[in-house]
Amino acid sequence: MKRALALLLALTAPALAAPDGGPQPTETPAAAAKADPIGDLAALLGAFKAVDGLEARFTEEKRMALLAAPLRSAGALYYARPGHLRRQIETPRPAVVVIGPETLWLKDERGTETIDLAARRDVAAFAESLVLIFAGDRAKLEATYTIAFTPGADGWTLALTPKVEPLSKLVSAIRITGRGPAVEAIRVVETSGDTTTTRIESADPTRRFTPAERAALFGPPQ
Repeated sequence: MKRALALLLALTAPALAAPDGGPQPTETPAAAAKADPIGDLAALLGAFKAVDGLEARFTEEKRMALLAAPLRSAGALYYARPGHLRRQIETPRPAVVVIGPETLWLKDERGTETIDLAARRDVAAFAESLVLIFAGDRAKLEATYTIAFTPGADGWTLALTPKVEPLSKLVSAIRITGRGPAVEAIRVVETSGDTTTTRIESADPTRRFTPAERAALFGPPQ
């Protein structure tokens, strides 16, 4: 189960900020400047709800107290409503996490693992939270997190603090930043002090998946 939680704690994307002095995400050409400002939480979650499908490239950096240098990875992210999320790590070592409404699949060099989310609430709590952010489900997010939304002239910040176990024992905070309807960065701080920062290189929030693509991307990884 440590394997599942480790991959999930590195899953949160699209794009995390490094507000404490780490490298900042690179802007997509002129997109942020043209985006209408988001003034409150309802508008932000409404924008998220309007996304039926998403495909994005990402790079990620994980900093751990026991390691002198951060761990870096890169890959692709796919989301399809309702409640399907695939994270595909391509470098340095291939790995796949697929979250569905009832099942989570993991695949890496050690093989494939299937987890029944109804039976494993320790894993489900975090996996479901990732999907809730994409889905813009305010009621369920507020049941799990204390939420603080801060609008600004240069963008917005959404801070999520877990308030229920077992999630609160794993994660101290999730900080999401963006402009307009686009998420630019998410930063996950674990209770151990380790942090994971994910950055989006490119994203298509208008992606539509064919039935064949949905089966290939959101079913058990092959």
